[in-house]
Amino acid sequence: FTYDVSVPTATVVLPVDGGYYSVVKPLLTISGTVYDQYTAINRVEASVQRLSDYWWWEDANADGVGAWVSSTTPKVVTLSTGPGVNDWRYALGSAPWVHGLQYRVVSKAYDAGGTGQTYFGVGVASNTFTYDTGVPTGTVVLPAIGGYMNSGQVLITGTAVDSPGGIDKVEVAI
Repeated sequence: FTYDVSVPTATVVLPVDGGYYSVVKPLLTISGTVYDQYTAINRVEASVQRLSDYWWWEDANADGVGAWVSSTTPKVVTLSTGPGVNDWRYALGSAPWVHGLQYRVVSKAYDAGGTGQTYFGVGVASNTFTYDTGVPTGTVVLPAIGGYMNSGQVLITGTAVDSPGGIDKVEVAI
């Protein structure tokens, strides 16, 4: 027999902590890695919480089809693993995300001896992301619409807005 006192670890790789996802950059699979020093990982429990109302994603069959439910305890999706398997994956049937809301994904590993993970640090075993389907807008302020520029004017100014994601870059074509 194997005497195992090591604690297994599951990490969340996707979604990226602090990441933004959208229709253009969809999040239809949640995934991560698993590790135990001495024994195989028996299972991983993944949970997803919507931070606007603290509801949990419930999918009893782990088939990607579920619903948001109000609960004082986390709802987990149990994912099987086996010997030699170093990652876990949960595929969603469709994206249950809502524009502008944040979500937290937490993973917990159990090894063959039944020992459960005890550390759930942000950026390791738990990651938070935002779903953003808003379209950014940009406006040229100077020169004014219909206005003219001469050789002494070298400044083009404007505004750009996007919520909740913010602006990554602005491109101007002349």
